[in-house]
Amino acid sequence: MGYYIIIDSGTTNTRIKLLDEQANILYTYSDKVGVKNTAVDGNNNALKDTVAKGIKHVMDKNNLTNADIIKIGASGMITSDLGLCEVPHQEAPVGIEDLRNGSKTIILKDITDLPITFISGVKNNVSEVTLDNVQMMDIMRGEEVETIAMLQELEKDREYLFILPGSHTKFIKINDKGQIAGCVTTLAGELLEVITQNTILSAAVDKKFLSPDLYNEKILLKGYENSKEVGMTRALFSTRILNRFVTSDAADCANYLLGIVLASDLGTIKSSKVLDVSSHTTVVVAGKEPLKKAIIYLLKQEGYFDNIIELENFDDANMSAKGVFHLIKN
Repeated sequence: MGYYIIIDSGTTNTRIKLLDEQANILYTYSDKVGVKNTAVDGNNNALKDTVAKGIKHVMDKNNLTNADIIKIGASGMITSDLGLCEVPHQEAPVGIEDLRNGSKTIILKDITDLPITFISGVKNNVSEVTLDNVQMMDIMRGEEVETIAMLQELEKDREYLFILPGSHTKFIKINDKGQIAGCVTTLAGELLEVITQNTILSAAVDKKFLSPDLYNEKILLKGYENSKEVGMTRALFSTRILNRFVTSDAADCANYLLGIVLASDLGTIKSSKVLDVSSHTTVVVAGKEPLKKAIIYLLKQEGYFDNIIELENFDDANMSAKGVFHLIKN
């Protein structure tokens, strides 16, 4: 039996996973080092050391030699100019074979004697980005391999819209050929963090994000509707009004706040020319709770899409590993 080592390195974290030939994840090594270290230090030595140490750790802990490893793959920001091997973004539409053909396999002797295959990111197809069309351009590094893994679990020959909430919400359009047709990114997660931790609203939500067990659809929906009616910034301040005159419960205010931010996010879906969705586009929502549940609920309240699928047990790190596995497997 042989094994695959998959490296997923982002801005602040690196995860290295060991997979068997059936894509079962057998072992995980992680460290809080990413391309942010490269930006701060002015070199990628910290990232090199982390990946080298991680690969050795994974192999030693599982009593493996180089002969046991079939392939090593890497995705995420590790393939950017701040990573270990820059691989240019491919222009959408991009399918599985495009990602395979656009990857770069090299040996980095100061990391391992084994070759590493670096998977490219994806960018929207805009020949020249200007002030007039800047909204048409978007990029991804890492989500493309999550997308490949998700597609393996879904029906073929259908048009999808993947929604991946997180620090940045990623909307990914899949055409009926199974290709990434384009993507749109929002700053929703980071915005929620800033509002929760560093604004006049921090006290209203007790500087805490909404926990899944305190999720309240009624209050979420009211924040969503108010944001659509009067705009985000007015609706945001009304969270303070809610706290002062209606309820002092931090969870209520957090539900209201989440609805406000998601109104802007979900408004992107219909307004974006990149996504170009119709009511027949199948929507697939992944991610953590309560974001996933909230997005699905609000989409159903809008009543536009005929089919909305919840992707259960989604783990972005595991999905990334399985996506890379699918791309590099023999």
